[in-house]
Amino acid sequence: MEVQRESTASYNILIVDWGCFSQDAEFNVIPLYSKALDGISIAASKTTEIILKIMSLKKPPVETLDSIHIIGHCLGSLVARLVGYQLQITMKKRVGRITGRQSGTPTTQIH
Repeated sequence: MEVQRESTASYNILIVDWGCFSQDAEFNVIPLYSKALDGISIAASKTTEIILKIMSLKKPPVETLDSIHIIGHCLGSLVARLVGYQLQITMKKRVGRITGRQSGTPTTQIH
């Protein structure tokens, strides 16, 4: 069985590498879980700012929040959730979809 898929749609993908927020300044190499937790809110705020700037362009590639799909993996899923929340508060609308894969433990708290 062969499956073919054709698409005429265009996509804009924004990839955020927020690993710099999980580095210890003293060692500068070893990612620390506690530092990563501290960086979640910073990464989410910066990502939200970028999305809002993109949407404020004269001809934005993304015109409405419902066409946005935010995907996060591990602690990035907490960033994705927080970005969605911040966009909802700012724009008074929800993003189209948020997918979190292998999110943090149930006891993980965002600072």
